[in-house]
Amino acid sequence: MQSDPFLMDFLSDFANECMLQLLSAGYTVSPSPDSESLIRAYLNVRRRRVPIQPRTVEKANYTVPSILVDGDREFLEKVAAGNDLRPHQSLSIDKPDYNDGMFDDFGIHHFHIGTNPHPKKSHFVTRTDPLLFALVTDEVFYCIGYYSHGEWSRAEVLDKVHAKWPDTISNYSMHGIALRHTYTDEEHQKLRDAQINTPTQRPDGTIHTSPGGGVTLAGTSIIDQMHLNEAITLCSDLENQISTQASKLLETINIEPPVQVRLLFNNGIAYAEIAGGRAVVDLSECLALPPL
Repeated sequence: MQSDPFLMDFLSDFANECMLQLLSAGYTVSPSPDSESLIRAYLNVRRRRVPIQPRTVEKANYTVPSILVDGDREFLEKVAAGNDLRPHQSLSIDKPDYNDGMFDDFGIHHFHIGTNPHPKKSHFVTRTDPLLFALVTDEVFYCIGYYSHGEWSRAEVLDKVHAKWPDTISNYSMHGIALRHTYTDEEHQKLRDAQINTPTQRPDGTIHTSPGGGVTLAGTSIIDQMHLNEAITLCSDLENQISTQASKLLETINIEPPVQVRLLFNNGIAYAEIAGGRAVVDLSECLALPPL
């Protein structure tokens, strides 16, 4: 049986680019992580960070705590202007493998509304309690209200979203079923800590699965796992596509097999480099990995 004329490991190459992206963005990567862990870390960071762009601000009915009025105004001005909101996010945003339970489950961000630099980490603002909970899309910043640190499972948060902006989570509504038991916020938190995804019910009877996608049994994001699986499949498919063109490509570059092929990126755009650059295959229509 003829051996494969190409030597390639696109998944490892893809993971290496994810690592480079994380390092370039200032993240610390665990020593010798496997390819899947590197890709998952990149996906986790990209999903948790709020893309820098202007957004319309919409607000539910709530009262801003008096001590945070100035900070609230300044923060929402930043949102509207499209400033970087990372300084207002959790300190855990610096940890690429950190699992944010509320975001993974409810799809809700929380923000600190400090107006001064953090005393130990100047790239963050001072921490505040209460925190502003918000649902963030590419176009709109939906302010839900202020909640105390630790209120990560308050069903009221989704109640407000459903009452004010039902379309934002309508894709997660469940039809034709009824819950035999409605869990308290405390019960929901315990189930989440045990990596159990639990539907929640709104006051009007609407039932939602996790708007944030939910968590796996390993405690990681289901959405990230889905994207990881897609990356694994895509890398394998791309390798197969290159292999099917073996004879033609080997003839073009006039080199004897086996030939080293690497998956590389230029400003996030993918290409396959064959035999150290003797030939290049443009993969831009198949794969891209935007910088963090």
